[in-house]
Amino acid sequence: MARGLIQFSVGSIQFSVSGRRFGKSPYKTLAILGSFWLILLLAAGCSQPPPEAAQQQPIPITLNADGRTFNLTTEAATVRELLAEAGIELGELDEVSPPLFTPLQNEMEIRVVRVREDLEIVSESIPYERRFVRTDTMTADDPPQIVQPGKNGLEEVTIRIVYRDDLESERWEAQRVVVEEPQDELVMIGIGASRENVPFPGLLA
Repeated sequence: MARGLIQFSVGSIQFSVSGRRFGKSPYKTLAILGSFWLILLLAAGCSQPPPEAAQQQPIPITLNADGRTFNLTTEAATVRELLAEAGIELGELDEVSPPLFTPLQNEMEIRVVRVREDLEIVSESIPYERRFVRTDTMTADDPPQIVQPGKNGLEEVTIRIVYRDDLESERWEAQRVVVEEPQDELVMIGIGASRENVPFPGLLA
């Protein structure tokens, strides 16, 4: 009998494994056989690689970034992995579509938009106001007298501008700061004079 072989004798319910003969009771014999075949099945199952261990097949991807289009074939799993593989570095404000965590699909198109912000400061004039001061030293018919000339003020307006791929996409006022307050113009008139009849254009306080 060759060693390493399994032989059975059905009539006497005997078998031998690698030259060793077993001839005990039928129930014990069946239990031993069942355990033996269970070990063989478990060993065969462990030898098969799990489905998730299989290597991902390369898929074609289109990448648009920095004004260029790249036709790539990749084994990356997500958009983030693809960009890292392609050497595309992202800025803090850059936008990616679809999002970085998105799993890649066959023939997917990915777009990277470069986003930057600039600040623009604009100076604006603050117009002064005209105020009237009445005095009993003047009559209603006396011409008005300017006792303090008016002076416009100055303020700085900060505008925030957003560029996407070097094209302006939006802007808004971020803040407004008064650099110099305006100085009112003071005009002296008689007590009986009417402001409506005073020949000065502009704002009246």
